Amino acid sequence: MNYYKKDSNPLIRAPEDSIAAHELIYTETGKCVKKIYIEDNVFYIDVIESVLNEGETMSNLTPTQLELFWKLSKTKLNKYYEDSSRNKRRRVLS
Repeated sequence: MNYYKKDSNPLIRAPEDSIAAHELIYTETGKCVKKIYIEDNVFYIDVIESVLNEGETMSNLTPTQLELFWKLSKTKLNKYYEDSSRNKRRRVLS
């Protein structure tokens, strides 16, 4: 699996052994994932779905498409964090 550093244009590959715990990275299909450790095992959990169309890959995007991808992904990620924060406040108020 290829992983790419967030907001890189041109794309910068992130070798698995260089990815820090809880770091947000992107897969070849454009999905945002976070690396976590549970005991001695490494897992990549989905944070947000890809904004790419089915069949598109990060490595085939032009610089202009890549710029748009990062803008759309940032908006989707911000919405995810806003929704998460809003849900936490609701649980506290309940």
